[in-house]
Amino acid sequence: MSPSSTPAIVAITPGIVRETNLSDKILVHELVESYFTEVSPLRSFGFIHKPSFMRKLDEGHGIDGKIDPLIYAMCAVATKASGRHDLWNVGIDLANTAQRMVLQNLDDISTHSLMCVVLLHEHAIRTGQLNWCFLFSSIAARISQALQLNLEYDYDVLCTGSRMSTTEKETRRRLLWAVFIIDSGISSGVDQLELIHEKDIKIQLPCDEEKFLFRRPCITETISPGCILDFIPEELRPLNAAENMGYRAYIIRIFVLRNRVLQYLKRYSNHGSPWSPTSDFALIINDLKSWKASLPADLEFIGDVIYIRKEQSLLSTLVHLHISYYQCFCDLYRIVIPAMMFPPEPQSYITMNAPPGFLEECQKTWLECACTITEIFRQTLPYAPQGMAEHAIGMSAYEVTRIQILYITKLIPNEMREAQKAAMLPLIEINLSFLRALQTIHPGVRLYLIWTEKLVRRAGLPITTTLVGESTEAEQSALDIGTGASPATADYHLHPLSLFRQLRERIPEKHAPGGENPLTMLFNATEQSQLQPQRPPPLFLAPSGMYEAFLPWTSFQVREPWANLDETTKDNMGEDFPFFSPLTYS
Repeated sequence: MSPSSTPAIVAITPGIVRETNLSDKILVHELVESYFTEVSPLRSFGFIHKPSFMRKLDEGHGIDGKIDPLIYAMCAVATKASGRHDLWNVGIDLANTAQRMVLQNLDDISTHSLMCVVLLHEHAIRTGQLNWCFLFSSIAARISQALQLNLEYDYDVLCTGSRMSTTEKETRRRLLWAVFIIDSGISSGVDQLELIHEKDIKIQLPCDEEKFLFRRPCITETISPGCILDFIPEELRPLNAAENMGYRAYIIRIFVLRNRVLQYLKRYSNHGSPWSPTSDFALIINDLKSWKASLPADLEFIGDVIYIRKEQSLLSTLVHLHISYYQCFCDLYRIVIPAMMFPPEPQSYITMNAPPGFLEECQKTWLECACTITEIFRQTLPYAPQGMAEHAIGMSAYEVTRIQILYITKLIPNEMREAQKAAMLPLIEINLSFLRALQTIHPGVRLYLIWTEKLVRRAGLPITTTLVGESTEAEQSALDIGTGASPATADYHLHPLSLFRQLRERIPEKHAPGGENPLTMLFNATEQSQLQPQRPPPLFLAPSGMYEAFLPWTSFQVREPWANLDETTKDNMGEDFPFFSPLTYS
């Protein structure tokens, strides 16, 4: 579906709650099927046992008589994943109804309520309601803690005499992992924001889909490869517990590793030696390579597997799995490029003390991983919209473009730039093509497309851009990434495009940015203005309206804030130019 043929999306006025009933049972079944096809396979959303749910639905549960908010939440998310833009506002109405019911019964601490909250969080993410994303993430974490989902329900994992069924236990596990992924996305490695800690999770990973479907109990591994729960008797331990794991187990492990990468970046003290084979840096790289080596053959990103997973409606999951792996490397190697860290620095302990060849090898691997992600985009594009159910991969497309442009404009000698630029231009065009295809399914991806095009235009690359002149006022909102946050705040190490930073920008009663005395700041600003030309504040996305960022095909004329700068001032901007900024969730 092209943007020109897509129905306009109408914004909903904040504060007005509209409700939609589910009297159209044909539409309900269509949306529920869409949920199980488009949403359930993603990440750890497969916590609803489809046969059990469909049986109850066919019997009228949740539609006739007592209303079930879970059905409303499922249908709401399905409207955002199905590509049916004509149902966009219907889905918002359904989410409002589910949200009202959940909040009115917030004291109902149950797995059923937690499912609703997790799905409402996903809907809020897809519609740009960042306030609700943050609140739902905390509610989900607290409900999971109250239910102690981080622990197995009992020691009877194989359900030989347990009060809880195999399906119920597996649902609990999958819910906990869904909450963990949500929490790690919000916290982005910042301790202050983290509510679910990896070290406290003492449950096994999800089983494969067939065992869950047919209610077959089994023993799988834990987060640690090769390990199973300590209390499992020796006689019950399988010879190869990994054979019982499905693809979700590998998704969870790569999210755990990504969380470790972000924590490492946030906690790095600027005095470590990542070139040491015993450093945390080296250990994380080894863990990532071990994860890749552990993938079963049916999860490799190769021709036959791509077609098989496409047939199973799992292409998006396969794409996201491999992009997440290479994204971990793209994030980790930022540590050897000080301008990529937050807060950015001109030099670091690493750049000044690294042994010969270390920086060059890291930068080479950094670029190779970014280009591998582009190759995944290239192989996925012919199957669009299949393979594009995960909206988060739009952030990766922005990130790899930034890496590729930074490499050819800043990190290689001048005499090599033209040749490298010629080789890189087709890859950047693939990134843009992927983003354009992705935004027809996920309107919010338009934000990343605009900023990727701005990056391309600012670098002077001969690539056609289509949206640079059409960004809305909200999409031009400026955020200063300098010393705007005190080191004591969670904002300090977070990129302004992160969910938490964007959320904070919308709060009128947030504490004053920065920990510096206002008089000192004024003095420094005055002193600086006498020494060098004024630098305009870096620009970042900070959509202000609840749904404003998700009206993807409205045209406005953009005013380029750097248009009147002379070349000297532009050059003085240096490495910390805003377009070279870390990924949203970091």
